[in-house]
Amino acid sequence: MISFIVAAFLLINGYILYGSFLEKVFDVSAGNKVPSETKYDGVDFVPLDWKKAFLIQLLNIAGLGPVFGAILGALWGPIAYIWIIFGAVFIGATHDFAAGQLSLRENGASINEIIGKYLGNNTKKLMTVWTLFLLMIVGAVFVMGPARIMADMATDSSKAFSNAESFQEKAESAPISAAASNTVKPIYATLYFWAFVIFAYYILATLFPIDAIIGKIYPFFGLALIMMALFLTQKILTGVWVIPELTLDTFRNINPSSVPIWPVMMITITCGAVSGFHATQSPMIARVLTSEKYSRRVFFGAMITESFIALVWAAAAMGICGGSVIELNNLMGEKGEAVIVVKKVADSLGGFGWLMCLLGVVALPVTSGDTAYRAARLIIADFFKLDQKPIANRLVICIPMFLLGAYMCTMDFRVVWRHMSWLNQGLAVFTLWATAVFLKSTGRNHWLASIPAFFMTFLIATFVLFDSKSGLGMSYVSSNILGIVIAGISAFLISQKNISEKS
Repeated sequence: MISFIVAAFLLINGYILYGSFLEKVFDVSAGNKVPSETKYDGVDFVPLDWKKAFLIQLLNIAGLGPVFGAILGALWGPIAYIWIIFGAVFIGATHDFAAGQLSLRENGASINEIIGKYLGNNTKKLMTVWTLFLLMIVGAVFVMGPARIMADMATDSSKAFSNAESFQEKAESAPISAAASNTVKPIYATLYFWAFVIFAYYILATLFPIDAIIGKIYPFFGLALIMMALFLTQKILTGVWVIPELTLDTFRNINPSSVPIWPVMMITITCGAVSGFHATQSPMIARVLTSEKYSRRVFFGAMITESFIALVWAAAAMGICGGSVIELNNLMGEKGEAVIVVKKVADSLGGFGWLMCLLGVVALPVTSGDTAYRAARLIIADFFKLDQKPIANRLVICIPMFLLGAYMCTMDFRVVWRHMSWLNQGLAVFTLWATAVFLKSTGRNHWLASIPAFFMTFLIATFVLFDSKSGLGMSYVSSNILGIVIAGISAFLISQKNISEKS
């Protein structure tokens, strides 16, 4: 429990101290005009109270990453805390803050536009395709995943969480193939009913002004997410669970399958520490802020909050299994069914606590799925310079986009989804390198972005080279050597870039 308390303390102080430092480096000023003022259109550029903006940003970026990723990361023991803390403060929150702040300075520009300005037009084209692919996959998977859970609940509420197939695999393999087991055939029609409902909601949330739907319901779900974390924190602090402490012994690899900490644990925890998907969401919220002075609270603060949620779930996963990673591994089984841990934790919380967990498992992917599609619309609109105030212009983008999204909901995601973690983190790499170029070009301390960018390039390159399922399956030593070479070459190439504009 002491390790957990210290970890939470470091996260809070990271927000206070490092967040303040970033404000000074980026020269945040309440006197600077913001896009919601200069480009108000009543649709995407709409001023919102910073507290609403914070809760919306939190729901946008959270997804299931801080829950499932943290639970799977707990298989390495308390060392997961270290990556969550330092990854969040020095990489993830820095990344989210930079994406939001640069968008504020660039009149609410989407992340691919920002990357294009600082890394070149060819990189912009690459990242436009990369980002749209990521967003469309996230949107489609976050239709079928929640739909499957709702279908399970409608069929047999007592088995809502505990179906033999994991949530992750349900999301990846949905819809059910013709050869699927007879045990899941009864929920087939119900699955598509919920998929239709969720997809219909996505269409409305993407087309309507941001304050019409998202601005009204997201704050409620955001508060529910925070309440869920507080329920779990209370369990931890009152000593109901045995939470293992971080000691010198836990720095060795205690993963039951001996999967290496570097780079696999970092990629596994993913959104709890850093996520490129967040860079697609921060510009959306940059368009609604009423002042630059709220940047740290909204962008840096939302990431720190998400990381705290990840910290809580990592501790809860270990605690519910008596502090044993072996027991945790046995509970999740060969498929790594993190949802089983969620069920066991939820059952220990009682009625209201169980409801909060349910909201997390269903609402988190839904509230990230709709903003994935919304972000895709904004990126396409920015790329083609298409004004989004007329609804006809929104429909021009949304009709083909949702037709493609509906088709993607029928695909088998098992192969594609394996690549999503590193593709997601790859977007973070480009955002961090773009930030480094911006800082260097404007005479600011570029190392606060250059070092994280180098680290993440090294991490992702090593993972792709090493991992046998979604990468090349090279030896561990060779993967690390080539990984650092790739990171070094990237750093050299980026160092040659410069821009004359002062921001």
